[in-house]
Amino acid sequence: MYQYCKAVAEAVNIGIMNYNNADVSGTLIPPDLMARLAKIENIIAVKDNATNAADYAFKALTIESEDMVLLNGLGEIHYVGAAAYGIRYKGFISFLANFAPSLSYEVYEAAESGDFKKALEALRKQLPIWNLLVKFNRKRESISVIPDCLRTNYMYMGVGKAAMDLVGLHGGPLRLPMENLSDEERQELRVVLKEVGAI
Repeated sequence: MYQYCKAVAEAVNIGIMNYNNADVSGTLIPPDLMARLAKIENIIAVKDNATNAADYAFKALTIESEDMVLLNGLGEIHYVGAAAYGIRYKGFISFLANFAPSLSYEVYEAAESGDFKKALEALRKQLPIWNLLVKFNRKRESISVIPDCLRTNYMYMGVGKAAMDLVGLHGGPLRLPMENLSDEERQELRVVLKEVGAI
C-alpha cells in the first residue's frame, strides 16, 4: 500500500488527500502506515474513516501537523472524539452540513475551542436526525460486501438528498442500487427538520 501511494504521489504534481475508508477500499490504513505516508511530500491530508478511537489517538500522536492535515471522514460524532486528541483533527466531512450547516458548525466551533461539554450539547441537538436515520437504516439491507463492523449503510445519502430538497436546495435522486426515500419517509423527515430548526 505504501509503494502504491508513493508511486501515485511521485507521478503527479498536486497535493493528495488519502481516503482511509474500508467500506470502499476493503481495508483501513493503520496509524503507523499513515505516519509513513505523511512524510511523502505531496500527500498532504487524510479523510479518515477509521472506526475506533485508538486509531485517531495514534495518528494524533505520531503524525506531525506540518506533514499531514487530519480530517475526520465520519462526521460530527466521530470528529468530537478525534478532536479531543489535542485538537489534531482539523475538521470533518458531514452530510448534515449540506442541509443544516448551523447544526454542523456548532459542533466544529465547540470542539475547536476545546469545549467538549458544549460539543456534546451541540450533538444532542442533532439526535432527532440521527434517530430517524437509524429507523430508516433498519428497513434496508446494506449494499456493501465489507464485514458489518467496517461498513456503512448508505441510507444517509438518501436522507441527505431528500433533506436538501426539503430545505429548498437541489438534492436530487440517488444512483442505483441505493434507494430514495419513500413519500412517507420524506414526510417524517420534514417533521424532524422542523424540529431541529432546519426548515
